[in-house]
Amino acid sequence: MVVGMMLTMGSCLKDLEFMDDIDSFDNQKNTDILRVGANIISFVPASGAYYPGDSATSELTFRNIGIETWTFWVGCSVQDKCGVWYDIPSNPVTLRPGQTSPVQRKSWKVPTDSKITSGSYSIRMAVWKYQPEKDLAIPFRLSWRERKSAFLAYNFIDNFTFFNSSVWTKPNHKTPGGLGWFRPENVSIADGQLALRFPANTRHGGEIQSQNSHLYTYGTFRAKIMCPILPGTITTLFSYQGVDFGDEIDIEIWNDGSKKVGFTLWKLEISSITKEPVYNHTILLDFDPSSGFHEYRIDFFPDRISWYIDGIVKDKIYANEIFPTHAMYLMANIWWPNWAGWDIYKPVSTDRFAYFDGIQH
Repeated sequence: MVVGMMLTMGSCLKDLEFMDDIDSFDNQKNTDILRVGANIISFVPASGAYYPGDSATSELTFRNIGIETWTFWVGCSVQDKCGVWYDIPSNPVTLRPGQTSPVQRKSWKVPTDSKITSGSYSIRMAVWKYQPEKDLAIPFRLSWRERKSAFLAYNFIDNFTFFNSSVWTKPNHKTPGGLGWFRPENVSIADGQLALRFPANTRHGGEIQSQNSHLYTYGTFRAKIMCPILPGTITTLFSYQGVDFGDEIDIEIWNDGSKKVGFTLWKLEISSITKEPVYNHTILLDFDPSSGFHEYRIDFFPDRISWYIDGIVKDKIYANEIFPTHAMYLMANIWWPNWAGWDIYKPVSTDRFAYFDGIQH
């Protein structure tokens, strides 16, 4: 569980491009190489997924290719998709000429006292001539290796073994347009899944919202969802500033069997005037969202917003003036929109449910 300070929008660099699964490297190129030199001969970056308190460990071995016995310094840094670097303190390794180092392992611990930008992280390991933390004009990097998008790090994963009230609330308020209500009793946990209920013969729905301490800016937000069949309703996964027409990034799944899903973006400074989203795109799925679980995902980083389904990018927009600038709650709900052409309410005699098999950020 993560509580504490939130990364600010200003901490992230703009207009970054990221390449996945690429190794970058460099070796010493200088006239001093015959005297003091090093060459990395193996590099194993961390991989997999990590959560607060976990350690992502990378390793390397290197050889002294100079003619002097030397005390080298091995460093490591990881970088999130906002361009923020996290440095791991370097350690000394003394080698004779031609000697290969023992395996050097460096670990980055996912913070437990602050929020991170969730998503993929890059790793860079290097061998330095001098200690890089020292205030030297040229600590001199002799050899380095880098893996882009090496591992994933998240703030939390909720597998819904119980309703975690330290992360989520169950709001009780009217649905947008006022056709029904989001009721806490329509939110439940069963068999490791979150169930949001449409009660029979009503226009009520259910909703979860992250607690005040769980506001986010950049990162990846995803859930595995199975939708109900109930024409006139939608199932959503979204981030939301918490004010009318405020910043919001949506995935809206039609529950009418049409296989439609909408990707929507709201921007407070524009939408509060126009009462309209600043971006809205609807696509057709190649599967029935009520037939089983599929992963729906929103990635929000300084350079782009991307919408994914089952790990495949379905839509993407690049940084511009319509991008959100406020921290947002994480949310999921089911409801009856009061949209033009959507007033097709037909009472059903049995409850209908949307199921969420895990949510993570």
